[in-house]
Amino acid sequence: MCGILATLGNYRYKEIPKALIERGRDAQGIYEDDFAQLIQTRLEITKCNVELPYQQDIYTLLFNGEIYNYKDFGSNEWEAIINAFKDGRIDDLDGQYAIIIYNKQTHNLHYYIDEFNIHTLYYDEIDGNKFISSNLRSLPRIEFNKSQLRGYGNVAKQRVL
Repeated sequence: MCGILATLGNYRYKEIPKALIERGRDAQGIYEDDFAQLIQTRLEITKCNVELPYQQDIYTLLFNGEIYNYKDFGSNEWEAIINAFKDGRIDDLDGQYAIIIYNKQTHNLHYYIDEFNIHTLYYDEIDGNKFISSNLRSLPRIEFNKSQLRGYGNVAKQRVL
């Protein structure tokens, strides 16, 4: 089980939200630049020697779930996701997952969920800042109320922020 959260804009979390830590106490990491902040927590069911968030070339990856056919794309799930993304084959991944990929050159967030919506992603926009998270409670509490929620879940096809 993992918690993933990404923001585009100037909003920055000062610490990892408790709602994400509850979803993954064993490992955590933050990536940020002038355009985005990405946070991931992980509960280790099996040993995983991947630094969070995972980075490869110009991409930073947040991932929650399991990819059953990862060996068709790489040596581990993280590498497989980036390789499938670069090859335009994300839809060929078989599993249950929520994925957020940040392109450090274009400053776009690409996000995906499995076709059965087992791992949901929540999206919101507040004061020009865009948020996407696996946990609704990790969205900013002070400015956030349910009437402001723009959309959630069911983003099986590619979406870009």
